[in-house]
Amino acid sequence: MKGSILPSLVLFLLQPSHPNDVVIIYDYTLPGVKELVESFSERWAATTILTATPAPDLSQLLVALTSFSTNDLRYMVLLCSANTTRTVFDMVSNNNLESRRIRWLVVGEEPDLAATLLHTLREGSLVGIASRVHNNLYKMSFSYMNHENQMR
Repeated sequence: MKGSILPSLVLFLLQPSHPNDVVIIYDYTLPGVKELVESFSERWAATTILTATPAPDLSQLLVALTSFSTNDLRYMVLLCSANTTRTVFDMVSNNNLESRRIRWLVVGEEPDLAATLLHTLREGSLVGIASRVHNNLYKMSFSYMNHENQMR
């Protein structure tokens, strides 16, 4: 899609971060994702970029989730279909990789993306979701899991 706002949206969401603290996981389902990945590869060379095609790789995800200083925050940006996003969150849950030092930023096409992740997220998950509502309009949701394992 020519004129996609995806690169601007992701840069806006990542304002407080440093390129070393960012991991982008993508498939090719979102309009503008190819341009975004190219842009980040050139301008944010220290950013880790992982492809989720044909499927997310647990070993790469494990390295990305555990290979940073314990005092820092890591921003995991998912630019994937709802199915791939669920697969990534299932892998994180099944391997007990949740951490309060990891901020998940999920950008998707599905307007009910937050609802589709409800059964996958567990305590310790801090998630921001940008769901496309119409053309270049996104609905932003930020949530966390409380000690009773409920999304708030």
